[in-house]
Amino acid sequence: MSKLDGVDSLNNILVIGMTNRIDMIDEAMLRPGRLELHLEIGLPDEDGRLQIFKIHTSKMKANGLLGSDVDLNELSRMTKNYTGAEIEAVCGSARSFALFGHEDHKDLASQIAKQQASNKFVERQVTMRDFLLSLEEIKPALGVDEKSLENYFRGGIYNHGADF
Repeated sequence: MSKLDGVDSLNNILVIGMTNRIDMIDEAMLRPGRLELHLEIGLPDEDGRLQIFKIHTSKMKANGLLGSDVDLNELSRMTKNYTGAEIEAVCGSARSFALFGHEDHKDLASQIAKQQASNKFVERQVTMRDFLLSLEEIKPALGVDEKSLENYFRGGIYNHGADF
């Protein structure tokens, strides 16, 4: 805080702080003259998620590695409550599933050695199946999982009255 307050006032200096846990910030940091402007950037909507998927699959598509069965619109619908970073992780995980998901991992080293010796690598396309497997692996940190929510309210929601 002493760096933000400073001994001498400095002009033309902009300090930007980012967090996903504003509740963990000391209230003294949020006083006037320090970090005054608070801007919340929410989760991307369906169109935003679609754009993020397009960004992270553009190189796959340009190189002919994105399968024709991949429906980015459907993926953007399925990824409600995902952040941009989580969507990027889903794309990376789908690439990993495409590369190594179908292999026998016990014999992976010898298969790679054979491909290197023959100087021929098998190019695999990233399919919708790979994306679905990655969605099972990567869950959103924010929001509520509907199955978990259903488990909490198996007997229904009880109305205990206005006082409760």
